[in-house]
Amino acid sequence: MKDDLIKHLDTALPDLGPAHPPPTVESIDKISKHFGIVLPDDLVELATRSKKFSSLFLSLGPDYPSRNHIIRVNSHWRHRRRTRRLPNHLVIITDGFMDDRFWCMDIEQPNAIQFWCPEPITYASVEPPPTRYVTFEAFIEGMVMGSDDQ
Repeated sequence: MKDDLIKHLDTALPDLGPAHPPPTVESIDKISKHFGIVLPDDLVELATRSKKFSSLFLSLGPDYPSRNHIIRVNSHWRHRRRTRRLPNHLVIITDGFMDDRFWCMDIEQPNAIQFWCPEPITYASVEPPPTRYVTFEAFIEGMVMGSDDQ
């Protein structure tokens, strides 16, 4: 991932609390095995290098019992009632910050990032935001620079 993109992310995001512990080889391996995927290298690099990763993303570190850990959050949403359950092909990677709106990896296209929330969203008179990015890097660019490259 480009250094300037990480700097832009750290500048653009507010500081929303304590940082997650950095990912370890073991934690990345455990997460990958749990979901049956390979996490995008850019996501792991961002978790390692960004000072404000925890302001947007779930933890990829060895803090498995944390309420903000990727395994725990996804387990919660996979066990919801049918109308609010996370689809099987998605893995939540961002913190919903109590509004139940998430950005997810698509297991069927692991580098793609897709928006998901359990309830219908309406955007009265404004253009709806992009709901899918082809790459993780395009997602980060869209988040911090307002790029619409999907």
